[in-house]
Amino acid sequence: MPRFAANLAYLFTEYPFMERFRAARAAGFSAVELQLPYGEAPSAVKAELNAHGLTMLGINSPPGNAAAGEFGLAAVPGRERFAQGFWIVIYPEGTRIKAGTRAHYKTGGARLAVALGVPIVPVAHNAGYLWPKGRLGKRPGTITVSIGPPIRAEGHDMQRLINEVEAWIEDEVARLGNPLDPRVTPRA
Repeated sequence: MPRFAANLAYLFTEYPFMERFRAARAAGFSAVELQLPYGEAPSAVKAELNAHGLTMLGINSPPGNAAAGEFGLAAVPGRERFAQGFWIVIYPEGTRIKAGTRAHYKTGGARLAVALGVPIVPVAHNAGYLWPKGRLGKRPGTITVSIGPPIRAEGHDMQRLINEVEAWIEDEVARLGNPLDPRVTPRA
């Protein structure tokens, strides 16, 4: 039997937001989704969930500054962290991949760099041969890491920027080679 959650952004809008939890429970829902509950204290939202025996199944991240065209950029917490002085590391493939293969590079890092006006410093390595995807354990050997020159975000759209980053990383990974191949010498 299907189970449904009440999205409180769209249902029970005749009630103030904090009263919609009670209305959802009274209508027979055991779970709710909250689209943008950021006007309420998290402790108050939690109290309403607990008071009515509801489970929260989904919540959207803040939309950012819509007037500045930041729809959805707040889903990437990098802006706040960067302003605090943190370095931001993003893996553009989004996951580990089998060594020697290529994956589609995602544009989130490039989007953030363009929005912040900061360069991307690409990093390539050949660790995938010694720490293979989908296998427990590691193989002994020497991993080589190569740090590339900063790639400026100015004058790039996010797709052109990620294409340049991808080209540098993939060329460098190919240059580094497979450390398990006896013909490959670790490079500085």
